Amino acid sequence: MSTDAAGSYPEIAAVILAAGSSSRMGQPKQLLEWQGKTLLEGIVAKVKEAGTGEVFVVLGAKAKKIIPVLEDQPITLVENPDWERGMGTSVVAGVRAAMASGADAALVVLVDQPYVSVALLRDILQLHREHPKALIVSDYGTHSGVPALFPAFFFPELLLLKGDEGARKIIKRYSGEKIAVSFPEGNLDLDTPEDWNRLISEA
Repeated sequence: MSTDAAGSYPEIAAVILAAGSSSRMGQPKQLLEWQGKTLLEGIVAKVKEAGTGEVFVVLGAKAKKIIPVLEDQPITLVENPDWERGMGTSVVAGVRAAMASGADAALVVLVDQPYVSVALLRDILQLHREHPKALIVSDYGTHSGVPALFPAFFFPELLLLKGDEGARKIIKRYSGEKIAVSFPEGNLDLDTPEDWNRLISEA
């Protein structure tokens, strides 16, 4: 893997999964505002600041409503027409786009993990620099998940995901071969109004 400057990883694509319908939230959680930005704008800013290369945002439900928020962002939109079939289809769409761009690894991130930080992402990217063939994952304490960085070796398996099978399926399969970064806050994702109200009350 090459870097064009310290802390810059142009050959690592970021794949932000933001295609869900937010059915339990009752409104598009991609557009919920927190810390002065929508959740989607916030995660885009974090992955760019962390130093990734091209950023792919996978959209599906409510895409027409969400796209205007991203018009001025230095990103590539990937519309997933099969989003209703589950998260696996969005992973596939994002990884395909990353592969087409020539990326040698993909950093997979969710839109609804508000506690993802630039520091966490930089730790993951730095571990990839040190261990370029390893699967780098986030350790929630109870299990591992995303943000996770998949070297190109894993792309063929990611492309086989279907339905609601997310990247976690592959993380489990390679449980003995991964490097984990502590991220206990990863257990909080935003699915319901109660989750959102809890986040706001703790801010």
